[in-house]
Amino acid sequence: EKRDASALWDKLSEKLGLEAKRQANWEGKTYLAVNQDFYNGHLMLSGYDPVSYFSGAPAKGSEDITSTVTWSNHGSGSVTYRFASKENQALFDSEGGAAKYAPMYGGFCALAMADSNALVPADPLSYKIVDGRLNVFFKI
Repeated sequence: EKRDASALWDKLSEKLGLEAKRQANWEGKTYLAVNQDFYNGHLMLSGYDPVSYFSGAPAKGSEDITSTVTWSNHGSGSVTYRFASKENQALFDSEGGAAKYAPMYGGFCALAMADSNALVPADPLSYKIVDGRLNVFFKI
């Protein structure tokens, strides 16, 4: 099956009223872009544990240890984070969750966002912690 964003938009747009939502978000500047894997359970950071970045090196998370984050000010969207250990999941859940550990710019390339306000997919292994926040970058 072809996974084409344009075809998916055409298929779902009328059914879900996406064009009206897009227009309202654009006019109200309430839109939020998040670089998630739509085909893998809305997975963030390609399954890497967000807490592990702050412990020295990113570690691949387990499919069995997850937290789902739903944003309250932008519809009913949600993303899933995986964790390498239950301890990291507990830290994430108790220390502010995505507010503390989520990558800046919704997980898009921090350089592209800062330079051109462009949504460029990032490589979760190309990262830097800046002022206590995770920044990911496109693969060089």
